[in-house]
Amino acid sequence: MTAARRLSKELADLMELSNKDKGYFFRNITNPADNMNIWEGVLVCSKEPYHQNKGIKLQIDFPADYPFKPPSIKFHTLLHHPNVKENGEVCLPLILPDNWKPAIKVVKVLEELKKLVENPEIDHALRQDVAEEYSTKKSAFLDQARKTFEKNGVPL
Repeated sequence: MTAARRLSKELADLMELSNKDKGYFFRNITNPADNMNIWEGVLVCSKEPYHQNKGIKLQIDFPADYPFKPPSIKFHTLLHHPNVKENGEVCLPLILPDNWKPAIKVVKVLEELKKLVENPEIDHALRQDVAEEYSTKKSAFLDQARKTFEKNGVPL
C-alpha cells in the first residue's frame, strides 16, 4: 500500500470515528489544501486542566516515506506542559524514531498524545522548569496550566 493510499484510508477512518461520535477526542479534522501529508484537528481532553469546553489545535505532518518514518506533531495551541515546548514541539515517545513501527496507526498516535497531555511524562520533558514545577509544586503547575489553557484553548 502506498503512503498516499494508507494516509487516505487512515484519514477516512478517523473522520468516520469523529463523525459517528460527536464526543470523540479528535475533532475538526482537515487536510489543508488537500495535502494528504498534513492534517489538522482539535484534540479534546477530559482531564484537568485541559478540558474546559476547549480543545488543543494541532498539526500532524507525515513524511513522504510514511509509514516507514514517523509523523511529527506540532501544537498550535500554547500549553503550559512539560512535554510541549512554547513553539508547539511535542515529545511523544511513540513517534521517536527508535520506537516507531510502520504498523502503528494514527489513531494510536492520537490516543497516546491525549494520554501524554493528560498525564505528563517528566522523563521526556522538553521544558525542565515546567517539569520541576509539576513534580514539586503541582498546585502551582495546575493553576498556571489552567490559566494558559483558558486563554489559548480552542472553543469547541
